[in-house]
Amino acid sequence: MLPRVSIATLVSKLANPARRSEAARDLAVYLGAEDLIIFIKDPEIDLLLPAPGFPQTLPAGRVWRAFLVECARVRHHNGQLPFPDERTLRTATGVVADDGSLLVLLGGIPDVTLVTEVSTLVPLLAAAFRGERAVAIAEGQVQLAHQSATQARVLANALDLVRHELQRALHARDEFLSIAAHELKTPLTSLLGYLQVFKRRAAREGHMNERDHATLLTIDLQAHRLHKMVNDLFDLSRIETGILTIERRPLDLTLLCKRLTDEVQPVLEKHSVALQADGPVLVEGDDTRLEQVLQNLLDNAIKYSPEGGEIVVEVARRDEHGCMSVSDQGIGIPEASRSKLFERFYRAGNVESRSITGLGIGLFLVHEIVTSHGGTVEVTSQVGRGSTFTVCLPLLHNTVTLHPLDFSASPAQQMSSSMSQPKPSPTR
Repeated sequence: MLPRVSIATLVSKLANPARRSEAARDLAVYLGAEDLIIFIKDPEIDLLLPAPGFPQTLPAGRVWRAFLVECARVRHHNGQLPFPDERTLRTATGVVADDGSLLVLLGGIPDVTLVTEVSTLVPLLAAAFRGERAVAIAEGQVQLAHQSATQARVLANALDLVRHELQRALHARDEFLSIAAHELKTPLTSLLGYLQVFKRRAAREGHMNERDHATLLTIDLQAHRLHKMVNDLFDLSRIETGILTIERRPLDLTLLCKRLTDEVQPVLEKHSVALQADGPVLVEGDDTRLEQVLQNLLDNAIKYSPEGGEIVVEVARRDEHGCMSVSDQGIGIPEASRSKLFERFYRAGNVESRSITGLGIGLFLVHEIVTSHGGTVEVTSQVGRGSTFTVCLPLLHNTVTLHPLDFSASPAQQMSSSMSQPKPSPTR
């Protein structure tokens, strides 16, 4: 295996048309595949075509076209393709880059992390390839050679700089996400505000038919889903810049779980939510952030159990910790994916084939928030049988009396009855 630092060098070699096939195989082997082809979009016919220097005629063209169409639709697709001839079938993985160009890996078992890293460089390659094609059409093969050499030098220099500027590029990406979230926040807040006004008016006047009511509920659900995604982007930006704040104060995990399970149950159609708790479990933490943790775990439990079933939320004390767990009966998580679940933008391999969408930052935020509280988050899972995520936080030790939990009382009353000493000053 070639050293990881050589990835920019391997990609830059693709800029040389004379040795592009060899460079493509070298890069494919580095990624865990046997060969690769890069497709770029032809703006005149709006189709993905093999980049210059790659095979321009592919066996069983209709099979390849269907694969490319599916890749463009879901952005990451696996299948089998005939290559280099119709009698030889190879496993294929297609990954769409941000500019619409496509990287197809053939054979082997590609490393998802490395493929993602290379896909961020594909648009730069695609720009160079489009330059080659434009020159070939306009000026012929003589001018093509000159332009390709120029593009190769420019690309080689640019990719060399990429190795030294990777952190700056990551910062720029995070800044973009932050700006995008800010730009989305204002119109989305207005939309949610008008939606609430419309819902209250409809409830007051009582003239809305069943179909319009269902439409309004769908709009409300999707608007809040978008609102959550924007907030997740905000928090991702705050974590990356080190400004995510945690306001610690005494709180009852049982009350937190009771409140959220009561809120989510009425909007579920195929799922039921059960809360299991013996009484108050007091910790010191940020109520809003821990609510965000539980909400993310509940959302995942619902999303990744598409056939429905019971979701169990359990609150308990374990040694010196207060723990809350969320269990589902869903698709489960492959063992190879569990160690990477809490990395940002990572998604388990078995979700792509089910077309389950997501940004891949929910569990990253869960891990960062829980870690900031001095806690831990763990996962146990069986593929096809479900998963359990467990969050444990240090117990609050300055309580002297824990009264039985009364679910009919307000959170403020619960906290007042659960603690007989003044609350300690918040710490960070």
